[in-house]
Amino acid sequence: MAKKANTIGFVELRNRLRNKDFGPIYLIQGEEPWFIDELVDDFEKNVLEEHERDFNMTVVYGADSSFDQIVSAAQRFPMMAERQLIVVKEAQDLDGWRREADREYLLKYLESPQNSTVLVFAHKYKKVASNTRIYKGFDTHGVVFNSDKLRADEMPSWIVSRAKDLGVTLAPTSSQLIAEYLGSDLGKVQHAIEKLQFTVGSNVEILPEHIEKYIGISKDYNVFELQRAICVKDYKKTAMIIKYFEANPKDNNINMVLGFLITFFTKLLIYHSTPDKSNRGLASAMRLSFAAIPEFKAAGANYPVQRVMQAFTEMRQMDRRLKGIEPSTTSDADQLREFLFGLMN
Repeated sequence: MAKKANTIGFVELRNRLRNKDFGPIYLIQGEEPWFIDELVDDFEKNVLEEHERDFNMTVVYGADSSFDQIVSAAQRFPMMAERQLIVVKEAQDLDGWRREADREYLLKYLESPQNSTVLVFAHKYKKVASNTRIYKGFDTHGVVFNSDKLRADEMPSWIVSRAKDLGVTLAPTSSQLIAEYLGSDLGKVQHAIEKLQFTVGSNVEILPEHIEKYIGISKDYNVFELQRAICVKDYKKTAMIIKYFEANPKDNNINMVLGFLITFFTKLLIYHSTPDKSNRGLASAMRLSFAAIPEFKAAGANYPVQRVMQAFTEMRQMDRRLKGIEPSTTSDADQLREFLFGLMN
């Protein structure tokens, strides 16, 4: 039995394209635009030779196109080339998704595509509903790639892998530092890696010192170090980090810090609710590396589950004040101090 099309992974699909293994129909869709843009770039580079592109590569945008125009173009034969490429960018903007007659028109093409055409729908930020006939048509007759957002715990390994692809070697703490501060915006992360490659070079291991100098993320005063200080109730280090945040608000937005703390306490709740407190059991339940487990064991001892639940109540109240929903005469940094020192007492 053939492998289900919608289980294909990013690396597998990229390798197929680079090995000139093409199918006639592709739907690349989902919430993470970075993977979609990368794959579109691979299609444009690999399906045709450079001299074939003028006559055989067509790029259209969903808002300016219709299914009948796309299908008519797809049914043409290539000119002086083995195949033609049609890329529909921003395919989520096609009006035809909402009209049954248009969907039927596309479905007929999906059932009997032109084998000399590579037709790619780049559908960003959302997915075609998997219970619809149109999706099942793509799934049955073509290749579907679902571009999902990476989880926070997946980011450090992705950063290491992406850096390696670009010829950059990151120290383990460097990948964690980038992940904590730049979050899951893959485009922003790639830009940071490329900047490090340009400024430091490809033959040097990127250390936290390099990140502090060229990206502006402090190796000593960041949310990752704040978590460590909270776990062990290190009042002095916590105070120093908050003071640094206060002096550098552009790079340490209080809303970003609060979001990080919410993630931290969510993991701490998982810690308390996990019956198997072995390193392996906790790493699996919390989706963490073994190296991070000792910190959470210390935090679990210092903050019982009742205190963690109270922390969520206090963070919700702080969030409302930060957004102006509730009045406050206290600065952002002072609100953070009051919350954390109250937590640790």
